[in-house]
Amino acid sequence: MQDKQLVMIKPDLWEAISQRARSEQLTTETWLARQLARDTQGPTPCADDLDATMLDLTLKHFADLDLDADERRAIASAIMTATERGEPCQVGPTGRLGRYYRFQRRTDALRIQLGEGAVTLPIEYALRLATRLHGADSVHLVDDMAA
Repeated sequence: MQDKQLVMIKPDLWEAISQRARSEQLTTETWLARQLARDTQGPTPCADDLDATMLDLTLKHFADLDLDADERRAIASAIMTATERGEPCQVGPTGRLGRYYRFQRRTDALRIQLGEGAVTLPIEYALRLATRLHGADSVHLVDDMAA
């Protein structure tokens, strides 16, 4: 029998783990056990899974800031500008805490920096983030034929 060990997990990370488990229709414990088995028995989780988890965490981060529509649009616009033109962009102050974000394109990824910390998302996921922040995912587009 294995000894149990207490592991502290930040609430944002726990929520992302829970969401991933629910998306795969598993309990959190089962999902974690599979991840641990995967780590000890062979290849590491694929990059897409890690990138999707990072996108979930980044979305949660921005959702927790309780930004107003103008702030969300400014961040989405900075992401798009940095991604499309390759120009670094800075947004801020945003939210109650007046945070400043810096967005910078790398070869195939976007770096989001907040103070000393930073995350990197593949361009595809950065564009998804911008779309969600801008709110375009709630707009129903109609093609020209239907109009």
